[in-house]
Amino acid sequence: MRKKLYGSRVCALVFVLLVCADLVGFSYTWDSEKDAREMETKLLYLPIVSIKGLKSHFLERKKNREATWSRNVMKFVVLEGGLEAVFKKGKYAYAEVAGYKASQIMGLGLVPPAVLRTINGEVGSLQLFIPSIGTIEHYKHELSSKMISDMRIFYFIWGQWDTHPGNQLVYRRNGKVQLALIDNAGMLHRQHIRYGDHAFVGKGKNTQQESALPSSEFPFSEARRLGSGSYHQFSALLIPFITKDHMLRIWNSKNRGAPYLIWRNSLWMQIYKASDHKPIFTSVYYASTLKVAHNLTYDVVRSVWQESYEMSPSHYEDLCRLTLERRDQLVQAALSKGIIKEQ
Repeated sequence: MRKKLYGSRVCALVFVLLVCADLVGFSYTWDSEKDAREMETKLLYLPIVSIKGLKSHFLERKKNREATWSRNVMKFVVLEGGLEAVFKKGKYAYAEVAGYKASQIMGLGLVPPAVLRTINGEVGSLQLFIPSIGTIEHYKHELSSKMISDMRIFYFIWGQWDTHPGNQLVYRRNGKVQLALIDNAGMLHRQHIRYGDHAFVGKGKNTQQESALPSSEFPFSEARRLGSGSYHQFSALLIPFITKDHMLRIWNSKNRGAPYLIWRNSLWMQIYKASDHKPIFTSVYYASTLKVAHNLTYDVVRSVWQESYEMSPSHYEDLCRLTLERRDQLVQAALSKGIIKEQ
């Protein structure tokens, strides 16, 4: 009888500890410049203890929702001391690092620390792993209106058009609900957008064809709908710009009906227009964030993307120019018809 009573007390104690851990969350912070630099140093230099596929990690933890948004090409990495991180190789690694740098420069702290690191001979981004407790929808009553406004401002200015729920993590840090923006690969895409609408995202270039005197302004009004004809017509339109596998994914998805246009030998798709995703914009702005956005300079934007320069200098210059164009749109919208609040 005493053994059973003792066992039940132990189980109760373990349950209480787990609940408390969930309420407190993890204690890593990168708010101050000192804390951010210390975390970057750990990610860069701490020895690696283990590596596994990120999807496998979530399945082992019974995190099925997270597993559906993850791929094993991304790796779950445990560093010495128990620090957990996510490794992503390839060109989009540069976007993860740029997203972190942009968030820090604006003083938002919304993107977890990320660095470029070589693991097993491959260069990629190593980003602090954030233990999510749910989605924005479930915790919106605990997230400040400033945090939501700052997220939308950050997304629009820096071109993160891919805003599905898996890219926005809600977590607890020292007992408070916080927001972390991950998987910022969309920032790396060239795009044209009008504030309040979805972005037209560049999806490849046809180097075999020269367009005749293309307009200097992006021709938003000339967009047409994909998928209105046969499969043969659909594939004939897209194959010069993207791979067959990519084309098939579009054909079999909601994006099949997305608006598109061909401009300057490139295919541009308004990808989320055919889905239930809402455009990224806000009508509420906070003065401190708006001031930082207004003061962004070309040199500051270049510093965010500096690691990607060697990958494609012309693409790098496009990213910088388009970022400042979006910034100008947002500031103009805020000053002309926005609600601007103090802290």
